Amino acid sequence: LVKCKTIDLEVPANADFIIEGYIDPKEPLVTEGPFGDHTGFYSLADQFPLFHVTALTHRANPIYPTTIVGKPPQEDCYMGKATERLFLPLIKMFIPEVVDYDLPWFGVFAIGIGLAGLWQQRSFALPPSWQRLDSAPSRALRALGRWPLTVYLLHQPIMMGALYLVRPALMS
Repeated sequence: LVKCKTIDLEVPANADFIIEGYIDPKEPLVTEGPFGDHTGFYSLADQFPLFHVTALTHRANPIYPTTIVGKPPQEDCYMGKATERLFLPLIKMFIPEVVDYDLPWFGVFAIGIGLAGLWQQRSFALPPSWQRLDSAPSRALRALGRWPLTVYLLHQPIMMGALYLVRPALMS
């Protein structure tokens, strides 16, 4: 461990990057966003504490892991393929007739892009009550937007559970 430059804290000496700073709890929240997300959608703007950066340090030859958000196919397509492979044994366990499956690269993304296009053309609009930032649906969507990776990882087992529940009806 090494001592930080501007705050009384020790950090790993081999860390690629260290961002030092503080949040003043007496300061008002500031609007942040919208931001692009790895799922191909944008999170809504919301209120967050302001982080004041006091120092940025790094080790020699640091590595900055990142992903680029944009139109698919990008890193999320490969995450989807990995998820597909990971869940195949689980699907086979619940539905023995399944030998393999192959989800299209653009399946979910194409739907999202199409809905976004309709929304921009005003052919599709959220109900006025949903558009208020203080409405329950708006708060729920903002909460989900703060945890996109969690939502992404949980939707697969939820879908598999739903498929398991409706399997008897599908097989008859």
